[in-house]
Amino acid sequence: MRAVAAMMACLALAGCASAPGPTPTPDAPPATNGPSASASPSQVPSPTGSPSASPTVQPSVRAQPLGSLTVRPGAAPTLDAGPGAEVAEQPSDALQVIATVADRSGPTRLELRLPGGPELTVNGGVAVIGTLPDGFLAAVPEPEVLDEDGQPVASALSARDGSLVLTVTPEERHTGVITAELWVGRQVIDAVTVATERDEPMYAVTRTPFGHALLGGGLGTPGARELFEQQGWRQAVALQPALSSPDSLKQQFDCHVLGAPRKQSWNLEAYRPDHPDWVRGALEHRCNWEPEDLPSPSGEQADPSPSPSESG
Repeated sequence: MRAVAAMMACLALAGCASAPGPTPTPDAPPATNGPSASASPSQVPSPTGSPSASPTVQPSVRAQPLGSLTVRPGAAPTLDAGPGAEVAEQPSDALQVIATVADRSGPTRLELRLPGGPELTVNGGVAVIGTLPDGFLAAVPEPEVLDEDGQPVASALSARDGSLVLTVTPEERHTGVITAELWVGRQVIDAVTVATERDEPMYAVTRTPFGHALLGGGLGTPGARELFEQQGWRQAVALQPALSSPDSLKQQFDCHVLGAPRKQSWNLEAYRPDHPDWVRGALEHRCNWEPEDLPSPSGEQADPSPSPSESG
């Protein structure tokens, strides 16, 4: 009962507070203790009833052109480099662009212009020029951006008005010159050689320098792995059509993309059994699974592993 009474009292007070007061008579003297009837312009309250917040000053983003990148079917990419960009041609028609950030006091947009208007998308940390699969022209993986002490600097790839943009955002802790290493390329597979193991073919797949740069030294970005699993496999089969069968060869290839980015050669053995669920127990079989690594008829198998480690 006390709670009900208290609630009713609060409602009553709220109703009283919102009710209009009596209209003052014309001859009533002005109030001397209350607020002034009219406020000066500097005293006008905020429409929200609270002081206006001071606007936050955002650092301006500077644009730094790196030049004009030309990519055509059947031709090596070329770059008409701008100031602060150095170009080194690499095997398999790839380009390595070293860009120096001119001003590290705030964010900088490093811009590669793409004349001719080819389709440009950024997916999972990789910029794809052209359309997959048949219209693929080139790719630009998420670059490594470092300061003078080798410390990583935050960066992000995006597409903007027909240009590929790398936004670099230094912090106060970064020192000296900041450089970004961008790769532009198409061919990720260098060669496929054939040997024999257990009376079956064994295929040694090697990558181009651009292919190594695309995956990097770790797991690679989702976009890089997807590009390797699609375009990389197409390129490997084009070099050695026998790779298309049996299915376990493609499974081993995908396993190596995920789990063996540092190895110079990926060995794919035709005698290995079909294993669509190769991710399960990958830390044990290391992309070299045997029949005992496959699920039993009851469906039992070792606990799944997050990712495979490096394999042969």
